[in-house]
Amino acid sequence: LIAELRQEGWAKRTSADYNVASYSVPVFYPNGSLLGALGVYMSWAQYQTIDEQNLKAQMIDCVTRINKKLSLIKGA
Repeated sequence: LIAELRQEGWAKRTSADYNVASYSVPVFYPNGSLLGALGVYMSWAQYQTIDEQNLKAQMIDCVTRINKKLSLIKGA
C-alpha cells in the first residue's frame, strides 16, 4: 500500500462484499518520512456516485495544508 501511495499519490480500496470503499492520501513529514495518511471511508452506495477526481483534488488540497503546518513545527 505504501508503495502505491508513493507512486500514485493516493490509494483506493473497494469491497462490494463488505459494502465499503476507502481512499487514502499520504502525509509526509518535511524530511520525507511517512507520518500517516488522510483517509475517507464511505458506503458502497456513496462510492457508486462519487466524483473520484474531485475527491482526490480535495484530499490532496487538505494534505498540502497539513504539510505546510508541519513544516512550521520545529523539529518535525
